[in-house]
Amino acid sequence: MSSHVESLLTRLNDGVEKRPELSALDLPPLALPSARLITQQVSQDHIGLGESRIGGVPDLPPGTEWPRWWPAGGGVDVSGEPWNPERPAPLGFVAQIDLRDVPRIDDALPGSGWLYFFYDRHTEPWGFDPADRGSCRVLYADCERSTLLRAEPPADADPEHLAKPCRVEFTAQLTLPEDLEGVEYDTPAFDAYEALREELTGYDGSTFHRLLGHPELIQNPMELECQLASNGVNCGGPEGYESARAQELAAGERDWRLLLQIDTDEDGPGWMWGDVGRIYFWIKRSDLASLQFQDVWLILQCC
Repeated sequence: MSSHVESLLTRLNDGVEKRPELSALDLPPLALPSARLITQQVSQDHIGLGESRIGGVPDLPPGTEWPRWWPAGGGVDVSGEPWNPERPAPLGFVAQIDLRDVPRIDDALPGSGWLYFFYDRHTEPWGFDPADRGSCRVLYADCERSTLLRAEPPADADPEHLAKPCRVEFTAQLTLPEDLEGVEYDTPAFDAYEALREELTGYDGSTFHRLLGHPELIQNPMELECQLASNGVNCGGPEGYESARAQELAAGERDWRLLLQIDTDEDGPGWMWGDVGRIYFWIKRSDLASLQFQDVWLILQCC
């Protein structure tokens, strides 16, 4: 266990001791460490080669192609207008994470290299439809920093989808699930639990970009949705969840974990997801352990 995690667990135990309403709960096994990303908007020239960022443009290894996507059958863009490009269009760049900068909170993350996150900002798919496969991409590279090249946005990239560059600082935080069995809403235990969660994460209504940990939910938990949609079950209505295929797949929801949560952040990169929503990149535990990112699934939630 890293010193970061030990310190976070000590803070959790201290918080429980102050709240006798929580004494019967075994919270440490439910807690997940995370790295919160704090953004500061700066000029791209003030972000060093390979430095972690949200928005702007990535620094990619030589020969890396900017990810593209072509939605099956076309679709509508975020303004409700028809969108059917003649060829795959560039995905929007979301974030670049220098893993050397990340506090050592989870051995599943490699200690070096870069993660690059992309998402279709034309249509902003919600992730409940199996046809959304390919609308997000995560790339991993481990190379010498000096070999990285600052990318230029593709010539056909929509300028409105180029987010403002933000430098990133990481803070280790311990997260707890929002919904906890045995803790009923509007009870002293619920109030104490919410106060503890806010104490651990410093929740103050600000934006929450987060690497690993439990997500800040806007709607329902997403693990089952990831499992079903990524395996061909449309989750746009109750029929998908109630299908025989869903019953066969349901146990696999335990395989999924949050990789990255990106919040609406109009003062930073300048984006809003839906109606003040968040996007969540999810990955199977086995894929993260083997550094396979091709099957990452994205869910968008908003009010």
